[in-house]
This record gives sequence, structure tokens and C-alpha cells, in this order.
Amino acid sequence: MKDYSVPSVLAKANITANSFSMCFGNIIDFIGRISFGDRGYTDQLETPLVPIEPNPTYAVNVTEVTVGGDILEIQMLALFDTGTSFTHLLEPAYGLLTKAFDDHVTDKRRPIDPEIPFEFCYDTSPNITSFKFPRVNMTFVGGSKLTLRDPLFTVWNEDDSAMYCLAILKSVDFKLNIFGQNLMSGYRIVFDRERMILGWKRSDCFEDESLESTTPPPPEIEAPPPSVSTPPPLLPPPATSATPPPMDPRNSTRNSGTGGSANLSHLAAQLLLLLPLLAFL
Repeated sequence: MKDYSVPSVLAKANITANSFSMCFGNIIDFIGRISFGDRGYTDQLETPLVPIEPNPTYAVNVTEVTVGGDILEIQMLALFDTGTSFTHLLEPAYGLLTKAFDDHVTDKRRPIDPEIPFEFCYDTSPNITSFKFPRVNMTFVGGSKLTLRDPLFTVWNEDDSAMYCLAILKSVDFKLNIFGQNLMSGYRIVFDRERMILGWKRSDCFEDESLESTTPPPPEIEAPPPSVSTPPPLLPPPATSATPPPMDPRNSTRNSGTGGSANLSHLAAQLLLLLPLLAFL
């Protein structure tokens, strides 16, 4: 949120609104999109951002957590951190959530492995193509809910069996609750710094199923007048030949249009990322 962050610089230059969005696909693939100036859509879910001094961050208040339909007595302040891969929770939230998850899982739990950072891991049967896990929902101030679409970390073995873990870590070093990329997976997360709102909507990061955008149209910029110069002298027409020379398609070139250049659309500089890294902090 600092003045030298990319959204702040673009907003001060009146290029975009002081807002941006990040969309995370499957957490294993690390594919996503960042759009500067994006203020979200009219049908997105929202909750207020909570200012924390002296370092402004993207914090929200969680009022309720359910696991497999069971309501847990969890209320917490948490940071939405797009630069952290996995979610970190303090006690007692960590213990309550992981225990409720473990109570609903029918697969055999593995012994804790010091080589694996996750405490709740489970084995599946060979040749299994899918497995079920309890649904985890979080409710925020204002009543909006977010469902964790992919809270698991999965490893496939050579015998086609799988091991999966609840990808939530006990917060020890951070001393605060952090919602990482795996909690945001499958959503388009909007950080509206003008309204101090966090918004989210389900998305695959490529197709747009939303309603009309609330992002204002781009500003009208008057193009500079063309420069006047003396036209070059006309050249005599080239001699014509009876037949044009053959063209080898292997050596021919064509106009590739915009190619790999970046586009500014709806005040959103949309960048496809291999790694969802932000330069806003």
C-alpha cells in the first residue's frame, strides 16, 4: 500500500484506479494473472480491509469457520498475502481447524514426518482417481463467505497411490495469521485500495463469467498533431516482369499483430504470470 508500489504509481499518474486484482489457478501449476486498475465486478463478494499501522497491509476479519458443516469457534484477524504459498494459522485457530478436518477424513493418517512441513497427511488406495475432503468455509465481516477450493497438497507415488496433506501450517515464525495462495486458489482476488475493500469471485483466470465491470473507462488522451515534413521525391515505377518470383513459405514473414506485447484494456494492465509475485509492498 506504500506510495512507491506499482498500483500507487499508476493511480497517481491517472493511468489506472488505485486498485488491482490477482487470480490464482491451480496452486500446483503456479499460473495466474495480475490486473492493475481492476476494481472487480458487481457480483463479487466483499469484506472491508482493516488498516494496520505502522505498516499498512491487506488484513481482514474472519467471524466464523466451518469444516464439513461443523461451526468452529474461530474469530481472527488475518492477512491476505499473495506472496506466501501456504496458509499459516496461530493457535487456537490452527488446532481447531486441523482437528475438525481430521475428524471428517476417512483415509488413514500418516505419522508425522519431520521432512514434511504439514502435520495432517493421509494415504489413499492405489489406482484412485479422486478423493473427498471436508469442505472448509470462512465467513468475513459483512457475511460474505469464501470456500477453500483446493486446501490440499498432493503427492502421487510410483504405484499410482497418492498422499495428500492439509496445506495449512502452524504459524510460529510469523506470529500472525496469513492466508496464502492455496486459500486464494480458484479465485480472482480484488484489492480495492480506494474503497478499502477486498473482493473475490470464482475464476479459472482465463474465462470471464462475471457481470459488468465496475472499473471506469480509460481516460481520453489527445494524440499530438502529426508533424509536417516535406514529402520525399517520387521514384520512377519499378520495371515489371512477366511472372513474379516464387516465394518460399519457409523463408516468408508476416505481420504478427500485437504478438507478445502487453495490452492495456479497461484500465487494467493484464499480465500473465508464471509466478504470482507482487511489487506492491
